[in-house]
Amino acid sequence: MVDEKYQMKDGESIDDYMIRASALGQQNRLTWQEIADIINEETDLSFSESKYRKNYRTYCKGVEAGARSAEGESVVEEPVVSFTAEDFELRQRYQTATEKMPYYRLMRQDSRFERFYRLIADQIKQLPPPDYIEPIDYDGNDEEDMEYVLGLADLHIGSCFEGVNNSYSIAEAKRRFDVLLGYMINFVQKKHISKLKILSLGDAIQGLIRISDLRLNEGPVVDSFVVAVRLIADFLNKLSAYCRIEFLMVCYSNHDQLRPLGTKASELASEDLGKVMFAYLTDVLSLNERIQIIGDTNQDSLEFNIWDFHCKAMHGHQINNPATVSKDLANRDRKFYDYVFLGHTHSAREIITAEGEHHNIQTLTLGSFIGSCPYADKLMVGSKASCSIYGFHRKYGHVESYTCILN
Repeated sequence: MVDEKYQMKDGESIDDYMIRASALGQQNRLTWQEIADIINEETDLSFSESKYRKNYRTYCKGVEAGARSAEGESVVEEPVVSFTAEDFELRQRYQTATEKMPYYRLMRQDSRFERFYRLIADQIKQLPPPDYIEPIDYDGNDEEDMEYVLGLADLHIGSCFEGVNNSYSIAEAKRRFDVLLGYMINFVQKKHISKLKILSLGDAIQGLIRISDLRLNEGPVVDSFVVAVRLIADFLNKLSAYCRIEFLMVCYSNHDQLRPLGTKASELASEDLGKVMFAYLTDVLSLNERIQIIGDTNQDSLEFNIWDFHCKAMHGHQINNPATVSKDLANRDRKFYDYVFLGHTHSAREIITAEGEHHNIQTLTLGSFIGSCPYADKLMVGSKASCSIYGFHRKYGHVESYTCILN
């Protein structure tokens, strides 16, 4: 695989790329044959090293002449050299390659994970649908002035470790879902909730995005994915016996990406298992009229309303500073958000970023289902495994917060 600094950038023309790659190669003392091999691999061309060497030297002469001219020096113009048939063929091949570049990239992207998707499909076909559960009589009241949101983020199913204050495995993840289900059934009944929003912010699996994940994963990524979607489907199905559910799902996150080792973060962002999970949950729970699955597989975020408050949810790996994200998103999207929900940091926080007429503008970062891990222990930033529940008043917005500790 071509080193990242030599890779062709999005929107970069072949001519510009050839000059940049040649210059980088010269700076790093690569041979012209090595430079030619890199450019040919990235552009699907097949020219000899002499072509790239001559083109680059011609370019350098032009730059040098331009610099002398700008400084007032006289420049002796070289005689114009007419194009040969070989030069014309070269230009034609450049043009053809440029036109076909998006097609080549699309073909590689479509075929790269075809086998992986087939493995997932085969595994999912073997899963029985969740058992149908008769609804429990409850005295929930849709006319109440409160609405509640359960945050579910950073499950990292498949991760297996023994940490300082936390241990995790697939068996432990199953136990935590049982703990969360018991907590939420009691919470729903105590608060007389008839409709609950559940916000899922990604990183459902540990995935394979770096070399260290080879040690951390309990088994194959496909198996982890199948376990994750089944655990979530069972949890939603069982809880729906006690209240109606709107499952709001962000379909993009960093650990759910299918990222071949060696590729950079979000280089293949569209290859995200969150989209497959959304499709599975939508299909397998379609007969349960008490569950509504909401998401957008074409966006890395999700917009929705709680009462009349405008909300934005993202996994959070795209965000540099949670304290300014409300303002940053408002500037980018040309929209105002009362509340922004983020995962990714594995730490629950409530950040007030501005003041509204009756409520505070807030960024709410969710705690993580997995809790502290060896990496967090190393940085000494670990926190308890948890899920957060937020209560929103019709007029005053976010006024209640609850935490379900899972470990």
